[in-house]
Amino acid sequence: MLPGNAMSDSRVSKDDIKAESLIRIQNPIVKSFLAGSLSGTLSTLILQPLDLLKTRIQSSRSSPSQRGITLIFADIYRNHGVFGLWKGLTPSLARTVPGVGLYFCCLHNLQGQLKWSTLPASGNHVGRYIQKFCRSDFTSTYSNQNKI
Repeated sequence: MLPGNAMSDSRVSKDDIKAESLIRIQNPIVKSFLAGSLSGTLSTLILQPLDLLKTRIQSSRSSPSQRGITLIFADIYRNHGVFGLWKGLTPSLARTVPGVGLYFCCLHNLQGQLKWSTLPASGNHVGRYIQKFCRSDFTSTYSNQNKI
């Protein structure tokens, strides 16, 4: 039981279990891993049919122009039903869930070490620093050559 609980007996209530679970999730590393794992799970579940179709197109012996995506889709649906589109889901989840979770953890650590309040979506901060470095180096070299 959590300290300061009003219960006098030794039973643990559902509220105590919920509170202890929330305390564990307060760790930012755990939160970022869970967020990444959840996003990896959802994206894999949603995009698995397209990934399967892409893989079948790439591995087909005939050229992709002869065997289009609609024919491959119809073949999968005819032979395996609608759930056949999620064939290979387990290996995809086994790869994606921990991978994206670790990616989010690393991103969180990088954000903390670089002291950015938000990381840029398109890498604008990194791009600006590189541009400033290149411009200052180039302009100083270029202006010194013109003075000679």
